[in-house]
Amino acid sequence: MKSIRLLHLRDTTAGLRAGVISSVFLLAWFWSWQGVGLCLFHRITSLQCPGCGMTRAFHALTHGHRGEALEYNLLSAPLFFAAGVVLVLDITYLASGIRIHWGLSERQKSVYAVVGLFLVLSYGIARNVFAMT
Repeated sequence: MKSIRLLHLRDTTAGLRAGVISSVFLLAWFWSWQGVGLCLFHRITSLQCPGCGMTRAFHALTHGHRGEALEYNLLSAPLFFAAGVVLVLDITYLASGIRIHWGLSERQKSVYAVVGLFLVLSYGIARNVFAMT
């Protein structure tokens, strides 16, 4: 007889994360661009934040239009890929209970997070500076 695994907080977290990512992918697939900007930062400042164009880019990626997606937002392809990997890992964990570890220390994770944040902020600044020239 199979034993029933009790739900833990990490199971709930993985389930919520998988649900949110799946919802984003589904919404991106069915999104119909109506010309209404979603970015509050852009509405207030007329500048583009690092995430501006991400909805349209995800929509383009779900339909296989990589070039169009990169025109909307250069960060869309890496983010889309990373979200897909996280979704697969979470579904694997929820279905089998097997957690795949990357072998990174907490310090390495922190360094990658800081470098990623720096790259995102740099991209946000660069896209506004080059748009002004």
